[in-house]
Amino acid sequence: MRWDAVVVGAGPAGSATALRLARAGAAVLLLDRARFPRHKPCSEYLSPETVRLLGALDGAALAAVLARTPARLYGMRVVAPDGASAVGRFASDHRWPAPLPYGLALPRADLDMILRHAAERAGAAVREGVVVEDLLYEAGAVAGVVLRDAGHGTRETIRGRVVVGADGLRSVVARRLGERRTGWPRRVAFTAHVAGVADVGEVGEMHVGRRGYVGLGPVGGGVTTIALVVPATGARLPH
Repeated sequence: MRWDAVVVGAGPAGSATALRLARAGAAVLLLDRARFPRHKPCSEYLSPETVRLLGALDGAALAAVLARTPARLYGMRVVAPDGASAVGRFASDHRWPAPLPYGLALPRADLDMILRHAAERAGAAVREGVVVEDLLYEAGAVAGVVLRDAGHGTRETIRGRVVVGADGLRSVVARRLGERRTGWPRRVAFTAHVAGVADVGEVGEMHVGRRGYVGLGPVGGGVTTIALVVPATGARLPH
């Protein structure tokens, strides 16, 4: 079978692309190397504008997000190294008003599953646990992908009129097309879910240091996401 579109990567960008293409009548195959649900380092926060866009993309997906009782964040508190702080809130009377007075926060694993299911409902086929290793070329043009089943190690050729690379920072699709990064990330992030964090209210927090920062935000259910962002040089996890 030759697909109209093969989308590599089932994160928010890939699932949204697959959904839109399938809804337009295209035969779409959505691929991801992971098996869902899976965790990703992420702030796990949807801005007010993103909430609006999610509803426009798929009302059922937004309803599924709301059904998980995500935390509502009405702004952000930024704390300087000397302890001074300032709070900014989403405003409806600003020159560029926010569509909602709050953003939503929920685990990234939940959001990815919701969007993946939305793409399937729209008609996209989904395959998990497959690693795209190369692009297939015919007559000098990209005509599909070569993938490997992560579980069995078997290789397979998938043909498609269009290949969409939504496979993230280390995109195989981009590399095989000869695209090169103009720079490499200078910072790395470490994230964790923690229960029982006191005094986490209706705004997120960012504690800024001289070499990085720590961000905190509730994601619902009494759980808080904590993200540590530091320079990549010399960063390592303790053993």
